[in-house]
Amino acid sequence: KVAMKTDNLVAVAPVTENDDIFIISQLSKLIRFRAAEVPPKEGVVQGVNCMALRADETRALVIGK
Repeated sequence: KVAMKTDNLVAVAPVTENDDIFIISQLSKLIRFRAAEVPPKEGVVQGVNCMALRADETRALVIGK
């Protein structure tokens, strides 16, 4: 079950602990980290915040592998 408050979820992609995740913001801010660094979640959760975006920066692209 996905409960969205204010954001729009466009897609979900499965990754393994060996994958790298890249998050690129609309204003070209880039971060890279290993998928193994994101703690697994169980039950009802709100997800993991990986990048803080400014109010005028509303989109980000996530690429795994």
